[in-house]
Amino acid sequence: MILKNAKIICEEEVISNGWIEIKDNKIVKITAGHTDQRGYDLQQAIIMPGFIDCHVHGGYGEDTEKGTIASFQKFAQALPQEGITKYCQAIINGSDDTLTKILTVYQDYMKNYNKGPQARQIGAHLEGPFISHNFKGAHDETLLQEPNIHLLEKWIEASINNIRIVTYALEEENGTFTKFLLEHQILPSIGHSNSTYDLVAKRVAMGVHHVTHLYNAMSKYDHRQPGVVLAALNFDEILCELISDGIHINPNIINLTYKIKGAKGICLVTDAMLAKGLPDG
Repeated sequence: MILKNAKIICEEEVISNGWIEIKDNKIVKITAGHTDQRGYDLQQAIIMPGFIDCHVHGGYGEDTEKGTIASFQKFAQALPQEGITKYCQAIINGSDDTLTKILTVYQDYMKNYNKGPQARQIGAHLEGPFISHNFKGAHDETLLQEPNIHLLEKWIEASINNIRIVTYALEEENGTFTKFLLEHQILPSIGHSNSTYDLVAKRVAMGVHHVTHLYNAMSKYDHRQPGVVLAALNFDEILCELISDGIHINPNIINLTYKIKGAKGICLVTDAMLAKGLPDG
């Protein structure tokens, strides 16, 4: 199959007019210029890689808390209209029983339903319950607790190793929880945290290189007592999630963050919940 007369967004360049050849559902050639081969004339439409949303709870009336195969599937089928082709579905904090039940259904979904003409799940993003009381956001404070390896092991087993990211407060543990995440190839992400700059620096040295929704629910930029925000901006190793809707973060701050971190230091996320895609009200 040939897709021609298109503007093509590549990793390191933008081809103003070019064509793409696809064989066996794989892109085998990307070429600048015109071709006389038969194919689909896209009339200067834009072709670009699918977006990856590593932090989204739900949308279109569905979310992880419903904990059903039908809900997971309906959400996955709706996402491509946004240009999202892969994602990590986030789970907010809950009781041990609630999270175990959700993750048990989740592993079934990942094994048997994560395929076909829909966006593909990469794995679960566990946002809580290992977060700070000071920066709990919308999370139920009564369910918060210190990072617990035994409990996480139980949830990893329930999900059959499908937990990919864990957001947690660094100051609530002594480093053993961080080490456990790294040893099990789970991405440790600093979020909902009252951590100091110095503690973030120590965890960066251990291999913590991700921050959950920068600026939201974390210790702020302070010239005398710097916290997570300044550390995230200062360490090149840290990849920062940004909710770029213009509401969670002022657009001027988004522009400044881009000047400091550059494109490779930022990943845009929606952090959306089930109301996304529904009409007002």
